[in-house]
Amino acid sequence: MHTETVRISKRKPTKSRRNVIENLKNKIRNLVVLKNKEMKIKSLNSVLKFWQETIFIIALGILVGGITMNISISFQYKINIVFYCLFVLLLICLVGQFYWKNLALALWLAVILGLGSAYMILAALSDLVKMTKTDEGYLYTIFALFLSMGLTVIAISMPFKYFMPVNRIEMKTSMETEKQQT
Repeated sequence: MHTETVRISKRKPTKSRRNVIENLKNKIRNLVVLKNKEMKIKSLNSVLKFWQETIFIIALGILVGGITMNISISFQYKINIVFYCLFVLLLICLVGQFYWKNLALALWLAVILGLGSAYMILAALSDLVKMTKTDEGYLYTIFALFLSMGLTVIAISMPFKYFMPVNRIEMKTSMETEKQQT
């Protein structure tokens, strides 16, 4: 039999050894970068899973911001404080839905936002009947009509993600992991 002896030297690493070490370091860096990218993708997926709530957050945020600007600029607009508080409460509940993932809250939000959007459809249709095509606000009214229709469809579709078995399992496991962390 043929045996080989291997000598272990205490010399400085040669260029090939340095290259191997650098390659390993680069691979480790790439793995860390990939893990960070995966975490960003997972957080983006969690936001995309709640796209309906995100759209309503943006819409209500614009509404509350517009009301607040009108109040601060001049007091000529009479704002019903009850509706303003309702809008702020809805905004808080929609943001909280990202964390709570509660089916009952999703159903209530869907009903309230769906009824509000249906009311806006009726208001836009009422204005549209009164207007002629040459009126200044005609295009704005048509835009409001289509926007309200879209928001109504989104409000109706919002709670359905909680009824799908895959999503219910994911939400239960995410809630269990949150309880274990606390």
